[in-house]
Amino acid sequence: MMNPEIKQRWVEALRSGKYEQGRGVLREFRDGKFHYCCLGVLCDLVAPDDWDREWHRNSIGFPAQEIMDEVGLSRHQAGILAEMNDGHQYTFSQIADYIEENL
Repeated sequence: MMNPEIKQRWVEALRSGKYEQGRGVLREFRDGKFHYCCLGVLCDLVAPDDWDREWHRNSIGFPAQEIMDEVGLSRHQAGILAEMNDGHQYTFSQIADYIEENL
């Protein structure tokens, strides 16, 4: 089960407008700013100082297992969210609605 406090912070962050949405990677620097997938936003909330750690650099599409364990997110759930973000190109607001209703 997902940690309810982290879930609420994640939903708020996705709706905040603070994060530029990206596709295919957790976080990417382009056009002078960082772009995040929805899972990258989660990583930034849970481990904002860890972007240079080896496990972050090697986690192209999914958060490190340590983060998923901490927040209570399964690999299956992360896959659904990645597909929503990258494949179906849902907005962060639409993804936040899904998280609220289903996780």
